[in-house]
Amino acid sequence: MIIRLITFLLYLKYVNRLFSKEKAETANIFLSTMHAYYTTLVSLLYLMNISIIVPYYPEIIFLSSYFAAHDIYIQHKYKFKSRVSLTIHHLLIIFGLYFLLNHYNNDVPKITLVAYNYLTEISTPFLNKSIMLYNQKMHHHINYKISSVLLLLTFFSVRVIGGLYFIYLASFQPFILLCAQISLTSLNYIWFYKLILMMRKNT
Repeated sequence: MIIRLITFLLYLKYVNRLFSKEKAETANIFLSTMHAYYTTLVSLLYLMNISIIVPYYPEIIFLSSYFAAHDIYIQHKYKFKSRVSLTIHHLLIIFGLYFLLNHYNNDVPKITLVAYNYLTEISTPFLNKSIMLYNQKMHHHINYKISSVLLLLTFFSVRVIGGLYFIYLASFQPFILLCAQISLTSLNYIWFYKLILMMRKNT
């Protein structure tokens, strides 16, 4: 517990150096992208049954909760538009990771469900790139169009279609975990609907 607290404080110390009022959104996108690469990679390695990852996966993936907790603070400090939905999303992550590490760290079906959920982060880099290009008024550029298509494809496959499978897996777990999974997947459906509206607006 003490080691985790020290690690979290070190994370805050160095990450907060990235943020200022002028650079908040860029720093947030950078951290979000790094978090997406990290969680997708380690979760994929776990699902591939890579021996060096499997025994330590709950501890390794718990680092994601540091990002989630800090991002809640950043979202509200700088009043980002998606702060409410992202706060709900991050609280669900922290809730799930807490129970995984402290109560279910040897429960393979629950760990596997968490790993599957983290594969959804594969769509995040495309989302972040699209946001950056849009903010730079490059939404008519070919790079924006390619990034947007990849975003829709990955988001639909892993978050919309995959989300249904995750709910199916969660249906064999305690009811509270099923409710958490339905809530997480529902957020993804809302975000996908907003993505479609945004894409239509910019075409």
